[in-house]
Amino acid sequence: MGESKRTGLSAAQAAASFTPAHPDLPHAAGAPAQVGSDNTVEALARIVFLWAYPGVDTFGRTNMWEIMAGRRGTMLGILPAAPKNHTGGLGDYMSPAQRWVVTPNADTIYGAGFCDLRSEAVVVQTPTDVPEGHYWTIQIVDVMTNVVHQLGSASGTPGGKYLLVGPTWEASGPEDSVPEGFVDVLRLPTEVGAVLPRSFATQDADGKARARAVLNQIGMYPLSETRTGSSTSRTTRMRRTRSTRRASLPR
Repeated sequence: MGESKRTGLSAAQAAASFTPAHPDLPHAAGAPAQVGSDNTVEALARIVFLWAYPGVDTFGRTNMWEIMAGRRGTMLGILPAAPKNHTGGLGDYMSPAQRWVVTPNADTIYGAGFCDLRSEAVVVQTPTDVPEGHYWTIQIVDVMTNVVHQLGSASGTPGGKYLLVGPTWEASGPEDSVPEGFVDVLRLPTEVGAVLPRSFATQDADGKARARAVLNQIGMYPLSETRTGSSTSRTTRMRRTRSTRRASLPR
C-alpha cells in the first residue's frame, strides 16, 4: 500500500488512527480501546491458553463415552473408564505405562467417570461397608477441573446415595430439599464434570482385595437407573480388571 505524503503512514495505519477499537463495549465508558503491542497480544494468548486448557482437556477425555459404550473397566488396558454418566475402575495400581495422569498416587486404586448433566442428574454412591480406618475418597470436579465436592473417609462422609445435579437443575420441592432416599444434593457449576473415586491399597494381596471391596461400593450412574436403598448394585459395581504394562488399541 502507498503512504500518505503528509504523514508517512500507510492507508491501513491511517484508517486505524481514525477508527476507535470497540468504543461501545460494555464497561468501556465510551473510551476507545488501545490496540495492544505484539508482546501484549502474546501474553494475553498465553493467559487464555492456560485458562482454557483444563476445559478442553476434560472434553477431550469424554471420548471414553464412545470407546467404552456398553462396558466398564479399563480403556486401552491401563486407564479406568466407563460410558457416559458411569464410573469404571482398575483392579490394581495405575500402570507406569499410562501418560494421562501426570502424578498418580502410588498407594490407591483408581476409578473414573465423566458426567453430562444436561440430559439428567446422576447418582453418586458412597460405600456403606468400610473397614475401620480405611481411606477412600471421591473427588468431584467441574469441567475446568476445579474440585467442587470432596467426599470420603477423611471428610466423614456417610454411606448412601447422593444426587449430583447441574447448574440449571431445580428441585421439585423447596430449594434446599433432598429427594427421598438420598443423603444430599450436590451441585456442579458446569454441566460436564468428572467423578474420581480412589481406595487405599497396601502392596499385599489382602490389602488390594480390601481396596477393591470398597471401590466396588463406589460408583456413578444415571438417575433413571436408580434403585431403592443404598446397597451396591450392578450399575455401581466396578469391573475388577488389572492394569497392564502395554496398552492395546480398541478394536
